[in-house]
Amino acid sequence: NLQLAISELQRLNPSPEAQELLHIAQDSSDIASSLVSDMLIVASLSKIDPDTKREIIEPSALLSASIQAFKNAAQRKSITVKADFPPYLPAFFANTQKLREAFDNLISNAIKYTPVGGIVTVSARLNDKTLVISIRDTGLGMTQEDMRNAFGEFKRLSAQPTNGESSTGLGLFIVKKIIDLHDGTVVISSEGLGKGTMFTLTLPLNQQNFIEEERID
Repeated sequence: NLQLAISELQRLNPSPEAQELLHIAQDSSDIASSLVSDMLIVASLSKIDPDTKREIIEPSALLSASIQAFKNAAQRKSITVKADFPPYLPAFFANTQKLREAFDNLISNAIKYTPVGGIVTVSARLNDKTLVISIRDTGLGMTQEDMRNAFGEFKRLSAQPTNGESSTGLGLFIVKKIIDLHDGTVVISSEGLGKGTMFTLTLPLNQQNFIEEERID
């Protein structure tokens, strides 16, 4: 196990040169682990029947869980994550695991590409019978070319994570696939580099998946 070996070597108080090599090995291990994880998600998406593995979800609870999962990552960079949605939104049928992966990817990315002291805002509202979710940051922003290519497989954007975080180039590709499976859309808006980015998801709550007048406690 590479991670275990690195931990053992770090406990031996290595020289500064060896310590630097261990940091490089750690970073490479993290990137490889993230890449394998993302590739497994991509493989699983091709096998999902959109009409199966669906259960009742309540969007506010799922978004709150995603925000909580990245609380420490945000704190390490003194980033404020704001939750701008009501405590309850209408429940609907969806693939909970996959939607959570999409939310996690977007919130994680917003934190990665926002400098120290920035703000990430997660908003959600019901517009007629369409759930509209946005993840907005005050980070590095995107060029027009970035926005055109963002959802491609293994695409690298012009901006790089602000604290050396790893990126596999698959996160936004995964998000798009998951939202497509739910008959939704995902749109990027940015005024350019240095001016932040907003991802807007729309998920239709139609007669097949909408839980009419039902509250999940």
